[in-house]
Amino acid sequence: MSCDFFPASILKSSIKLTSEPPQGIKPSLLRTYNLVANSKPDRELYESSTKPDVWQPLFLSLAFFHAVVRERRKFGALGWNCRYDFNDSDLLISMRQLHLLVEGSNTAPLKALVYLTGECNYGGRVTDEQDRRTLTTLLGDFYCE
Repeated sequence: MSCDFFPASILKSSIKLTSEPPQGIKPSLLRTYNLVANSKPDRELYESSTKPDVWQPLFLSLAFFHAVVRERRKFGALGWNCRYDFNDSDLLISMRQLHLLVEGSNTAPLKALVYLTGECNYGGRVTDEQDRRTLTTLLGDFYCE
């Protein structure tokens, strides 16, 4: 993004870094857990659960779902009809909502989790109806008893 107060010559001579998502399910899962472990607020949220027997399996399901939807992009039209940029912010907001819902109820609120994560967080990027249905079906396989 251009601005008047930052000299373009400094930008042209500087080193540019990008962060590419890892290729494969296992590296993506490791990246997710490292992302949570290296961020103090996210680590505290992860460790603060009073129901670890419910929280940890559901977080693993969320991390696995995140890895799968990102990995499907490399298959082009066989993965998704349109190209979607699912990123870490989708995962982190879903993690926070998961924590709130698990802590606030006696049982795992799976229907609410599928709706919030599939329709709102990840589904907010999805424009194709078939892709939306695929996304919620995949999520239903991960968020289950």
